[in-house]
Amino acid sequence: MVHTAVWRLYAKPANKARSKKMKKGICPVCGGKEIYSGMTVKGKAGMHDSNCIPVSIFRAAALDNFVCGQCGYVQSYVAKEKDLAAIKKKWPLVF
Repeated sequence: MVHTAVWRLYAKPANKARSKKMKKGICPVCGGKEIYSGMTVKGKAGMHDSNCIPVSIFRAAALDNFVCGQCGYVQSYVAKEKDLAAIKKKWPLVF
């Protein structure tokens, strides 16, 4: 079931209203309301920065993760505004 849910997500174009649902406690894939947040987890960067994305060769941005307890869908957000600002400066814009 999880694989089907992930496929459905990629099959639909993303939009802002849909992408913010997890933060509001609703899964955008299955509509479930059993959402768990890792925002307050200590050490969320993980061992060897495993819960991060690279910003540059010397910097990584920790992620806040939201997990649906019904279908297992996971959505991640950059945890700190300063890391998001650095990504905007260093990464290429897609559109």
